[in-house]
Amino acid sequence: PRSAQVSAPPQRAAADMGQCNGCQPPCCPEGDELRVTSSSGRAGTALAMHGAGFRSLAACTGLVAGLLAALGDERLEHSALLGRFDGISTGGGSSLFFASLAFSQRFVGLVQELAADPSSVGKKFKKDWVAPWVARGVKANPFAKIFARISRHVNPTLTEDILLWSYFWKDGYTWQRCVETFLQTTAGIDASLMMGSEPCEWAKHKIWIAGSSMLAPTSKEKGVLLWRHEKNDTDKVVYYVEGPDFDRRVPTHLPARLSVVLGAGPDASAALPVISRRGLQDESTLVFVGCQKGKQSGAQKLSQRSEAIHGFMQSDSIIASCPVAGVVAASAAAAGGAAMEPLASDLLLPADMSLCPLFCNADGSEAFSGVTKLLQGLQDMEDVRKESLEHLARLQVRGLVDAGYSDSTGICHAVSAGAKEVTAILHSDCLASCPGALLKLFPGYTGSEPADKLLFPVFAYPSADQVDADFVDFEVGSIYLARTLDNPWFDIMQDRIVKLNIVCIASKVSVRQLKDFDSFGDLVQDIVQALVNTDRPDIVQSSLLPMFVGSAC
Repeated sequence: PRSAQVSAPPQRAAADMGQCNGCQPPCCPEGDELRVTSSSGRAGTALAMHGAGFRSLAACTGLVAGLLAALGDERLEHSALLGRFDGISTGGGSSLFFASLAFSQRFVGLVQELAADPSSVGKKFKKDWVAPWVARGVKANPFAKIFARISRHVNPTLTEDILLWSYFWKDGYTWQRCVETFLQTTAGIDASLMMGSEPCEWAKHKIWIAGSSMLAPTSKEKGVLLWRHEKNDTDKVVYYVEGPDFDRRVPTHLPARLSVVLGAGPDASAALPVISRRGLQDESTLVFVGCQKGKQSGAQKLSQRSEAIHGFMQSDSIIASCPVAGVVAASAAAAGGAAMEPLASDLLLPADMSLCPLFCNADGSEAFSGVTKLLQGLQDMEDVRKESLEHLARLQVRGLVDAGYSDSTGICHAVSAGAKEVTAILHSDCLASCPGALLKLFPGYTGSEPADKLLFPVFAYPSADQVDADFVDFEVGSIYLARTLDNPWFDIMQDRIVKLNIVCIASKVSVRQLKDFDSFGDLVQDIVQALVNTDRPDIVQSSLLPMFVGSAC
C-alpha cells in the first residue's frame, strides 16, 4: 500500500493548510459536511473504493482483513476499523465487495476468519469464495466443460474464465442475473434483498454511494439499443437524449449514483440525487424510436418522447426499495457500453441478452426487472407497437453501466456528497505508475479519452503532472490537500478544500487479462501478509491505520 503528500499551493502557507494527520484543514469552508449525514451527526469523512473487477474485490478483502489483523480485533462490528466513515463510495468490483461486506454476515465472517489466521488466508479465500463461484460455471453448460478441458492443455489461465462465462450461455446472457447469482453464491445475498434492508451491524446508518454511469447519447445515430428482433436485425428499439439547447456538449456517459442511508428502510429517499441537477437540463427528454411493420405500406418508423426528466427526481424516491443485486449490476456493468456500439451490439446483444442493466421509474424490483418484462413482450409480439414506446417513455427507461465509464475511483461522488476528507483505495499494475483514473481528476492530464474531457478535471490543484511526479516517492500515510473546480456533471462546487488519503495497491493481477481465479486468492494472501508481517510496522500503525480509524491531532 502506498500514499503521498503534495505540498501546499504557493499562495498558502503549509501551516495554514492543516498538515496534521487526521485533522480538518482550518481553511475548509463551513457547511461542507456530507449533505446527507448519518444519524451520528459526525462530520463528513468518506471511503472511496476504486472499481477494477474481481481484482478490486480481492484487494479490498485483503486490505480490510489485514488491517483488522493489525488492529488485533476479531470482529468487525466491535472494531474501530471503518467506523469513522460516514460515506462509502464504490464502483465496479468494489460495489460487489461492499454489498457483500454490508449485507452478508457470512462474508463478514469470512473476512474475520482471514484476519484471525493470516497464514492460511489464500487457502481459505479460495475454498470459501473462489470455489463456489467457479463451481457455478462448471455446472452450467456441458460445452463449457469441453472448452475448459482443452484450455487446461493450451492456456490454463483461461479455464476459470470459460467456466464462469458458461453461466451466461446457460442463463440467457443477462448481466443482472449473473450478479444475482454471484452475490447469492459467494455471500448468500438473496436477489430480493432491498437497498433499504437492515445491514450488518457495523454498516448501520452509513451512506452507501454506488457509482454508475447513465448512457446518454444525444443523436439518433448513436442511440442505446434496448431491443432487437431475434430474426430481423432491422427491427430495433433505441433511445437517445434530446434537450432544448444542446449547444453545450453532453457526456455520453453521465455520472450517476444509486445511494441510500443503510438501514433507513425501503420507503426512504435516496441519500443523493441519481444524477446531478446541475448537469443534464431539466427540460431534456428521452426519445424512443422503433419500427412498426405495416401490412400494406411496409415498415413505419415510430417515436415517442418522455416527459421532461427534471433530474429523474422520481427515481430518487425508489432507490431504497430497489434490489441490492440490481444496483450492483448497474454499478459493475463493464460490458454495458456495447449497447451503444452498433457492431458490438450485433455481436453481443441478441434479443434474449442484456449486458446493460436497464433502469426505470418503477417501484422495487420492477425498477430493473420491469423493463426486461416489457421488452420480452415485444419479442413475443414480434413487432413494435406505439403503446410499447409510450410505456418505455412513461417509465423513462435508460441504461446504467459501470462506474468506470465516468469515475472508477469513487472519489468524485464522495466529494460531491460534501466529504471534507476522503480515503481512497486505488489499484495499479505497477508500483512506479500513478493510476490514470486518479490523474484525470487533476488539471493538465494528457492521457484522457475524448469523452473524459467533458467530465474532468474536478480539482484545480494540484496539477496532474505534480501528482504523477510525486507518486514515485510516495510515503504511506501522507495526505493530499486538493482544491475543487466547479463541475456540474458531478455536482461539485468550486473552491472546497478536500484531504485525499491515497492507498494504492500494486499487483500483477491485471484486470486487462484473463486470469485463473486462484490468482485472486493469492492476491488476498499477499496483501494480508504485507500488512501483518511487514518489516516497517510503523507504516501500518502510524500512517495506514489512522486513515481508517482516525488519529488525534
